[in-house]
Amino acid sequence: MSAPIPDNRFLSDENSLALYLKEISKNKALSLEEEAKLAVRIREGDKKALEKLVKANLRFVV
Repeated sequence: MSAPIPDNRFLSDENSLALYLKEISKNKALSLEEEAKLAVRIREGDKKALEKLVKANLRFVV
Protein backbone atom coordinates (compact mmCIF):
# COMPACT_ATOMS: atom_id res chain seq x y z
CA MET A 1 0.00 0.00 0.00
CA SER A 2 1.34 3.47 -0.88
CA ALA A 3 1.74 6.32 1.59
CA PRO A 4 -1.13 8.80 1.78
CA ILE A 5 -0.70 11.98 -0.20
CA PRO A 6 -0.47 14.98 2.15
CA ASP A 7 -3.21 17.58 1.80
CA ASN A 8 -1.36 20.82 0.97
CA ARG A 9 -4.48 22.81 0.08
CA PHE A 10 -4.41 24.76 3.33
CA LEU A 11 -0.74 25.67 2.97
CA SER A 12 -1.45 26.84 -0.54
CA ASP A 13 -4.42 28.90 0.67
CA GLU A 14 -2.28 30.51 3.39
CA ASN A 15 0.44 31.33 0.87
CA SER A 16 -2.11 32.80 -1.51
CA LEU A 17 -3.60 34.97 1.23
CA ALA A 18 -0.16 36.15 2.35
CA LEU A 19 0.74 37.04 -1.22
CA TYR A 20 -2.57 38.88 -1.69
CA LEU A 21 -2.13 40.85 1.54
CA LYS A 22 1.42 41.78 0.56
CA GLU A 23 0.25 42.90 -2.87
CA ILE A 24 -2.62 45.08 -1.61
CA SER A 25 -0.43 46.68 1.04
CA LYS A 26 1.58 48.29 -1.78
CA ASN A 27 -1.34 50.63 -2.52
CA LYS A 28 -1.45 53.63 -0.22
CA ALA A 29 -4.67 54.69 1.46
CA LEU A 30 -6.39 57.67 -0.15
CA SER A 31 -7.41 60.85 1.60
CA LEU A 32 -11.01 62.04 1.31
CA GLU A 33 -9.82 64.74 -1.08
CA GLU A 34 -8.03 62.20 -3.29
CA GLU A 35 -11.13 59.98 -3.35
CA ALA A 36 -13.32 62.94 -4.31
CA LYS A 37 -10.98 63.90 -7.16
CA LEU A 38 -10.93 60.32 -8.39
CA ALA A 39 -14.73 60.16 -8.23
CA VAL A 40 -14.99 63.17 -10.53
CA ARG A 41 -12.55 61.60 -12.98
CA ILE A 42 -14.44 58.29 -12.82
CA ARG A 43 -17.72 60.05 -13.65
CA GLU A 44 -15.94 61.51 -16.68
CA GLY A 45 -15.03 57.98 -17.81
CA ASP A 46 -11.42 57.76 -16.60
CA LYS A 47 -10.70 54.02 -16.31
CA LYS A 48 -7.29 54.56 -14.66
CA ALA A 49 -8.93 56.61 -11.91
CA LEU A 50 -11.39 53.77 -11.30
CA GLU A 51 -8.56 51.25 -11.12
CA LYS A 52 -6.67 53.42 -8.65
CA LEU A 53 -9.73 53.82 -6.41
CA VAL A 54 -10.48 50.09 -6.47
CA LYS A 55 -6.88 49.09 -5.73
CA ALA A 56 -6.62 51.59 -2.88
CA ASN A 57 -9.72 50.11 -1.23
CA LEU A 58 -8.96 46.39 -1.64
CA ARG A 59 -7.62 46.33 1.92
CA PHE A 60 -11.21 46.78 3.13
CA VAL A 61 -12.43 43.67 1.28
CA VAL A 62 -10.32 41.15 3.21
